[in-house]
Amino acid sequence: MLESTEFLMALLISVLHFTGVSGGYLNVFYSAGDDVSLPCANVVHPDCSSTVWLYNRAGSQAPVEKVVMGQIQNEGESPERLNLGTYCSLDICNISIEDTGVYVCQQYIDKGRKKVEKDSVIQLSVLTMSVSTPEETFNDSLTVTLTCSLLTYGGPDTCDYFLQDGISLSWVNETGAVLLEDSSYKLTMTSGCNISLVVPLQTMENDRKWLCQLSEKTRKSFVYLISVWSGETADSVSFTAPKRQNWCQRPVEPDVNDLPVSRIVLCVALPLMVIIVAVFITRRNRPQEQKNSGIEL
Repeated sequence: MLESTEFLMALLISVLHFTGVSGGYLNVFYSAGDDVSLPCANVVHPDCSSTVWLYNRAGSQAPVEKVVMGQIQNEGESPERLNLGTYCSLDICNISIEDTGVYVCQQYIDKGRKKVEKDSVIQLSVLTMSVSTPEETFNDSLTVTLTCSLLTYGGPDTCDYFLQDGISLSWVNETGAVLLEDSSYKLTMTSGCNISLVVPLQTMENDRKWLCQLSEKTRKSFVYLISVWSGETADSVSFTAPKRQNWCQRPVEPDVNDLPVSRIVLCVALPLMVIIVAVFITRRNRPQEQKNSGIEL
């Protein structure tokens, strides 16, 4: 299995290759609550019997085994939260900030005694959102603070690496225009991975929308949709994170109204056929019974 020194070396290399795919290293961003699928390269056995997934988060002494030779290790985890997906990808349901960290996929041969040299190293960063309760300012107006944060392995110190590779957060309005601070709202940035928007409620129009935008060089993705309504309670502010995939949700029993016509016809026809056969058998046996009755008389 992976030694601690070897893992730390892989981690160092992954930090130097934050953006894109290069030599098996990948950096991915997801919003809290998303379902994610972390790919594994160079899979030896399609049934994943050669696959090991390791996880390391900042401050941990040693990597945690998530998958060992295709077997999911669910210690301390909900059984449904981890799955092995297509080509032995590690599928994680409903991610949270606790999932931020570095994931390493390894391949073993010869019954686990020999490791294939090339690993897949993936850094998972998680975007979170918080909304403050309305606060009263010096001029008696109510404001709320919307904060968008990118949590990375290693905390704020690693934000510098992201900034060097063109990773940034910004607030945009519903037309996609980047917001700049003016008299209507205030922008604060404690680091490149944490940006807040202070919005006055009383001076706003109803149903205004803002989005926290993550930019990766030329690529842009809207990660959170913020709806702010003028009002005086925290209920006037809401935010939603769009779900990318639904494969983690348990299958729901179909409603009878949603069943295809062929299945509905089959459900109706089967009991009817049973009744017809029963009636036919009863009528066929009735003359024989009557004949036997006549002989006895």
